[in-house]
Amino acid sequence: MSTARRKIPQAPIEAVILDLDGVVIQTAMLHARAWKTMLDTFLKGRRNGHAAPPLDIRKEYPQYLAGKPCLEGVRGFLASRSVSLPEGSARDAPGTETLHGLSNLKNRVFLRLIKEEGVDVYADAVSRIKQWRAEGKKIAVVSTGKNGAVLLRRAGIEHLFDALVDGTPAARRGPADPFTADVYLQAATVLGVTPGRALVVENASTGVQAGSRNRFGLAVGVARHAQEEETVEYGGDGTVKSLAELEIPHSRADHSRTAPEPGFPSALEKLKAMGQESLGKHLAFFLDYDGTLAPIVAHPEEARMPEIIRELVRQLASLCTVAIVSERDRADLVGRVGLPGLIYAGSHGLDIGGPDGLVMQHPEADGCLPDLCNAQKVLNHLLEDVEGVQIERKKYALAVHYPNVPEDKVAYVQDVVRWVSHATQRLTCTPGRKVLELHPALDWHKGKAVTWIMEALRMDPAKAVPIYLGDDLTDEEAFRTIRETGVGIRVGGPGEPTQAVYRLEDPGQVEQLLLIAVQFIRK
Repeated sequence: MSTARRKIPQAPIEAVILDLDGVVIQTAMLHARAWKTMLDTFLKGRRNGHAAPPLDIRKEYPQYLAGKPCLEGVRGFLASRSVSLPEGSARDAPGTETLHGLSNLKNRVFLRLIKEEGVDVYADAVSRIKQWRAEGKKIAVVSTGKNGAVLLRRAGIEHLFDALVDGTPAARRGPADPFTADVYLQAATVLGVTPGRALVVENASTGVQAGSRNRFGLAVGVARHAQEEETVEYGGDGTVKSLAELEIPHSRADHSRTAPEPGFPSALEKLKAMGQESLGKHLAFFLDYDGTLAPIVAHPEEARMPEIIRELVRQLASLCTVAIVSERDRADLVGRVGLPGLIYAGSHGLDIGGPDGLVMQHPEADGCLPDLCNAQKVLNHLLEDVEGVQIERKKYALAVHYPNVPEDKVAYVQDVVRWVSHATQRLTCTPGRKVLELHPALDWHKGKAVTWIMEALRMDPAKAVPIYLGDDLTDEEAFRTIRETGVGIRVGGPGEPTQAVYRLEDPGQVEQLLLIAVQFIRK
């Protein structure tokens, strides 16, 4: 990037979302000419003996019109001429003296210019997009106008994009927007990726700042017309003068990932090998609940620990530290596990409680409760007709389960949940096994909960060995957190990338490992 700042994203970048005009194609002058033709004609017709200066393209087009939705642009410019018009309707005929009527006339002039003169495409953008597609990245393009599809067809590049989000409701391919979502969040939803795994490329500082504000993995500005000696600062994560300069840096996850050792025996052998390594050290077991201590079931309220696993956890807790770390509410965990003397970390570790007065509730979590209530109302409405969907409200989360949803409706459920998440500033969406969960978008996860527990118990990092067992994407941050000092064990068959180093196949093999752990520690 042209600027010195170069951010390493937290997660791998899976998608690129580009602004259309100024990044992929060049139509700014056509827009400016269309605005001038329409506005000058309108002002001339309204003079009635009073001077009304025409649009100054050089000064006023960037100030009032460039990169803004049509209604906002025409309203602001007319205000500078002390002219006020009713908003009217999107169906107003071009030229009607309403904001919609003038916008529709401008659009007609713009489409005529496109037809007559064509669309200029930036070669560096096409080259980079082809490269990203070859790497398997999803590509979307966004525009504040309503002519995105027309422009892509006229430029002959519509085949390069997996999604288009512009000013037309049909392009958004989603439900009505109760949260007034940003177009970049809309595009991420259509692509099926979380903002943290997407790169935003914009030619306006407001767009770059919106990308950063909405927690995208990277947000980069393109200053195509900057002079060679200039350094332009758009904010975000850097600025380039051409997409040829833009390289997507590896994520932190990419840097730390190594191939896991497959199979159950490796986890057992590691535990046995720790016999010598852990002499004089304190073992601390951190155990997920669903899919680890209890089998995955179609209805989450029916998930139950086998009694043999409960007994082994009880025995283990009498010998060393044991914490249950789950996305379930803490009260729900306590009721399901039913064992005193354990530490219970519910809601991804936002709510922790244990023996001897150990307690912690994240100070910012309660502030997100109104957003969860609003999201629940919207999801209840949008998904009420979807067969098999189950919406589970927790204290600090909202889980949408879809194992019983017909296959042809799953993508719709996923799109709706992700869209609702992205449309509000304070919630984030985490995928799991046949579930999407909305929870507070705080700098907190199961890995930080593990660290907090160890620090609260004053465990010496040099003398403590954390062992974490989990089965889901929500456990990956915990695996990453203890990677250098402990043992991460992913429960589930091979095939899914993980930050854990060892695997177990299912809760049945978790039972075997817990038995070996109890026997080993007692010796």
